[in-house]
Amino acid sequence: MKKLVVGPEHLVIGIDIAKSLHWAQCIDPFGKKLGKPFSFQNTREGFENLVSKATACLKEQGLKKVVFGMEPTGHYGKALAEYLVELGYTYVLVNPMHVKKSKEKSWPV
Repeated sequence: MKKLVVGPEHLVIGIDIAKSLHWAQCIDPFGKKLGKPFSFQNTREGFENLVSKATACLKEQGLKKVVFGMEPTGHYGKALAEYLVELGYTYVLVNPMHVKKSKEKSWPV
């Protein structure tokens, strides 16, 4: 298995895959959420919308590369993954436990 190291020049797009409506969130290299989450359809038009928003956020933040991260949720994300690869983008499958831990607070209450 190949590991990808996200550096200070990367924009991360976290994607919550579902059957027909996916949700995405732009995240800076330091884990800060940028803007509000947005939805897109599991269609070519929806994928184009995702790439358009990712490109706009990339330019807005002055970053150089974008990485799309998604949890492995069966076959629902396959078309999106193929679309991203076709355009030359990098995508990674993220362990659901890592996603859960990243949402939890790491400091004592």
